[in-house]
Amino acid sequence: GGGSPFDALKGSFERLTDFRVARASHILIKAFDDEAVAEMVAWKDEIGTSEERFAELARTKSQCPSRIRGGDLGFFTRGKMVKDEIPHALRYSM
Repeated sequence: GGGSPFDALKGSFERLTDFRVARASHILIKAFDDEAVAEMVAWKDEIGTSEERFAELARTKSQCPSRIRGGDLGFFTRGKMVKDEIPHALRYSM
């Protein structure tokens, strides 16, 4: 089992030099009950693949400060996404 120290170093180097970028948006609700889950499922069906509808719902429903930007969290490189600071929350991401 296990790889060589060279393999581990190579993997670390690849992670550190991976500059691919992703953009994230979300709708955050500070609840985790059946009603909140049902609401998120309904929104997901309503949004489909529409970025415009996602942004509209984020502006009116999200409890995250990013709601003023339609839920847009910006661009991130690998390993730089902000960790979830709210332990009991639902998040729908696009």
